Parts: sequence; structure tokens; C-alpha cells
Amino acid sequence: MIKLPSLISNVTPATPEPDGVGTVQVVTPTLGTFGSNYTISYTFSNGFSSFGAGIPSAQGVLPIELLSFNGKLQSENVKLNWSTAFEQNSKGFEIEKSLDGVNFKKIGYVAGAGNSNSTRSYNFLDPQRAVEFNYYRLKLVDIDNKFHYSDVVLVKNTLGKQDVYLAGNPITNNINIQFAKTPNGKVAVRIYDMKGSKVYETMYNNYTQTSLQINATNKLLAHGVYSIKVETSGKIYNLKAIK
Repeated sequence: MIKLPSLISNVTPATPEPDGVGTVQVVTPTLGTFGSNYTISYTFSNGFSSFGAGIPSAQGVLPIELLSFNGKLQSENVKLNWSTAFEQNSKGFEIEKSLDGVNFKKIGYVAGAGNSNSTRSYNFLDPQRAVEFNYYRLKLVDIDNKFHYSDVVLVKNTLGKQDVYLAGNPITNNINIQFAKTPNGKVAVRIYDMKGSKVYETMYNNYTQTSLQINATNKLLAHGVYSIKVETSGKIYNLKAIK
């Protein structure tokens, strides 16, 4: 709830305290009920004037107005480009990536302009080689560490060759195996310790995901280097994992 000395129409989300209007009071009202309806109330002691009520930040201009956000393949990587039309106390942009469109992880950061009323352009090159499906979103952060997210952008890499690598190394409880392309049929995983002894083996007859997680809590007991052999599409990929 807000109260100001002049007309309530003088205040907008873009100009919450315009010159010549006077001090705008922003307060948290008391919520109540009246029959089947709801009430909000607050006691002001500095006279009667204009009032307004609403949900903070639900409407109006956000601290950062995103004008565009897209991505495209650049050689074997993905380059992200975005621009802003307006920035107010912006801190920066956290770049988040997902391989399934659901679980996102921060992969980079680009500083914002602070305050700007003109178009600003930004870009970021994902250092990791593009897989078949690459999902990205921006976390737009202001100086108070408040934030909101952009829409999700999907960049496909249908022409890339199959490759297998570890997402996260050294490992702790899980071994996360990532495929550059969706495997075509059988996938076999074998893990060997430093002495060459096989400590784990599994096989999937028709695996159709681009990532494979193996719980290694009770499989890799000792700290050290492990050899992981992943077989798919008739080819064996040799990986090294450190615990």
C-alpha cells in the first residue's frame, strides 16, 4: 500500500517518486477478512491524501528489460547473444545451461551496465563443446541480488559427431556420463581401478538419453584414478575419472 501528497496518477512503476510530488510512503498493510471477502488496512498519522495498493513487482518495468536472447552454433561451440532496452541498477547476467531442459547449472557470468536507457548488447561463448541439445537461460540480477529469468533458448547440434565425456570431474557420489548425440541402441559401461581390476559393469540394450548417471557411492570406495570405458554404436570411448 502506498500514500503520497499528490494525485495517485502521478506515480507509475517507472517513476515511483517523481520530482515535485513529495515523499511516497510504501507500507505493508494488515490483511483481514470481511464475510467472504478480504480487506487490507493501515493507519497513517500524517493526514489524508491519495492511496494505492497492489502486489510489488507484479506489474511495471523490471530492473532489466531484455530485448532479445538467442544462440547459434559457432564451430563446435554455442555463442549466446542478448540485448537490453533498459537497465536500472543491474548487476549482471548469470548464464545457465541444461542438457535436458529441466536441470540448469551456472556456466558463466557477464557484468551488466548498471543504469542504461539505451540498447546494450552482450554475448557469451560456451566453452564446452555443443552436444545434440543445448538449453540456455539468463538469470538477470540487480544490485540487491534480486533476479528473474529469461525464456529458455534451445540450440541444436544435429551435425556433430558422437562423443562421450564426463560432466563433473573429480567425482563424488555420482558419475555423470554425457553423450554428444543420443546413443543408437546398446550402451555398455565398464569401470576399472588403478590395478586394472573391473569394479563395475552395466549394459543398456536401448538407451535413448543424452546423459547417464551412475551412483558410485558403493562402487568406487578408494580415492584415486579410475578408467571408464563406454561402448556405444560399436565404438569404445575411454574416460578417466578422479575421486
